[in-house]
Amino acid sequence: MISVGNKDIPQIASIFLLTISFFINIYTIFNLIYFFTGNRIDIGFNSKLIAAAETLVVTSIFYFIYIRKNKYLEIVEYYKNETKNERKNGKLTIILYFLSTYIFLFFTVFLMIKKNKGEL
Repeated sequence: MISVGNKDIPQIASIFLLTISFFINIYTIFNLIYFFTGNRIDIGFNSKLIAAAETLVVTSIFYFIYIRKNKYLEIVEYYKNETKNERKNGKLTIILYFLSTYIFLFFTVFLMIKKNKGEL
């Protein structure tokens, strides 16, 4: 059956958001390791082909964990009966997670810049 329309857009968008968040967190951890130890960890992002392959692998893993065979519906079912207050707290938790992820990323990039200039 051919699907026409935007039926799968939320699932696809969530997988890409998970992938982006995953790589941001990995990059932040690697920045901290470099800052504290001086050892740079290279996962191949200086090569476009390797970066694309790694992104495809991680996206595929998230697809198989959450989307294949409609596994995300189990999550929807789990949270179906949550109260308005629980839903509000859940949204706040997600927003704080993403804000802290980006703030921590920029902080570690700032630390790396200072370290590379010899100021730290």
